Amino acid sequence: MPISITTREAICIIDSTKRREDPCAHVELAPGRYELEEIQNPYGFDAPWFVLKGTKRGMARKAWMDEGAFEGLTEAEIDAIRNRPERSA
Repeated sequence: MPISITTREAICIIDSTKRREDPCAHVELAPGRYELEEIQNPYGFDAPWFVLKGTKRGMARKAWMDEGAFEGLTEAEIDAIRNRPERSA
């Protein structure tokens, strides 16, 4: 289930199709409204990632939270959104 977020400032996210050490892997995300989807951590860690819908650009949930992207939402509310079944058209 996609999660909608709004960023008020530019933040740096990671393009996981590139090696983390590669300076080109760090991408600036402009302020705005975005849809995120969850994927398995591309670097093999336990923490799942939230990426921009349809891409491999993002970061772990805690990093999004640290950047204020989930402002006003608790961990439990984020989990409820993640686990909500998608509506059919």
